[in-house]
Amino acid sequence: MEQMNYLPEYFAIENNGYYIYQTCIYNSKCILWPVSDSILGTLSYFRPDTLERNTYIQKWNNFTSVPCTWSHIGCEIDITKLNGRRLCIPVLSISDMWNLPYNNYKKEPCYSITDYLCKRRGTDTPARVWTTDPVASVPEIQSLLSFSSHSLPVAPVVDYRIPPHVKKLLITDAINRKEVCPISSDEITEANASVTSCGHIFIETHIKSWLTMESSKGLCPNCRTPCTLV
Repeated sequence: MEQMNYLPEYFAIENNGYYIYQTCIYNSKCILWPVSDSILGTLSYFRPDTLERNTYIQKWNNFTSVPCTWSHIGCEIDITKLNGRRLCIPVLSISDMWNLPYNNYKKEPCYSITDYLCKRRGTDTPARVWTTDPVASVPEIQSLLSFSSHSLPVAPVVDYRIPPHVKKLLITDAINRKEVCPISSDEITEANASVTSCGHIFIETHIKSWLTMESSKGLCPNCRTPCTLV
């Protein structure tokens, strides 16, 4: 595998909004995790680079590496990390979105520039190479991913019922805002919507499937608190 094929340290994926990921290189594999502590600035367009690159990626919570084909789609985004670091990151097309870590930190740029800008191109800053497991080594990553630890105790689920009229208002508001299901990114409708006891909207079949998974621990995918369907 050539170094040029490694994913950039930071990149974005467009899927009804923009999701930011960070990459590190550990044991010759690209390990990815979601980025939440950032503010998006301008979105710029340039002539797309359709050259496809192949590498292997691994989720921060998974030991299995999977093949990944990716390319630039012709966009770049300015972001500012909450620590003050400013970056220009490329928007990529990934062969299989399901291979990316789950990320509920959807963001929108401050504003868009619709014309092609050939004077600037999103930088493919190489990911940092780690000699130790970065998930176990970096405190801020541990904080971000702490909800996945199997050692954390799970609070008992409280069967809290939202009144039917409030449930209807929540669903109507989500539809008016054209929200999508945080699990599948599919459109929410009156026919498929379901509300959790913590007040979040999902497609009913998807949230039911999520809550039956042992790995979910009965926690809401959005706020990570114990929940039931109402």
